[in-house]
Amino acid sequence: MDIYSVVRQGDKLCYGHTDKITITLPIKDHNGNWIRFIGIDSLDDYPETEQVCIAGLKQAAFEAFIYKFGKQFDVIHFWKCPLIADLTPLESLPKLKYVTYYL
Repeated sequence: MDIYSVVRQGDKLCYGHTDKITITLPIKDHNGNWIRFIGIDSLDDYPETEQVCIAGLKQAAFEAFIYKFGKQFDVIHFWKCPLIADLTPLESLPKLKYVTYYL
């Protein structure tokens, strides 16, 4: 299942607040729940994942996320990231096909 389908179906894939970075992957765990974790470094454990929902980024964390992990994703769903002012780093991602942004 991809993030686009999940969001269109109204399934609550993303959640989070602007005070912490939350990652959700469109992969179900053994209990049938979406894989979620706090902080971006846990993405090292999922190098094959091409889609992500990320919440709570500020500008510096956004740029670090794009620099370290951005090239692996073709779909990025930003959820509750109102403190990102400059999306220019997205231009450096050759694989990126689809971006959604919810303030």
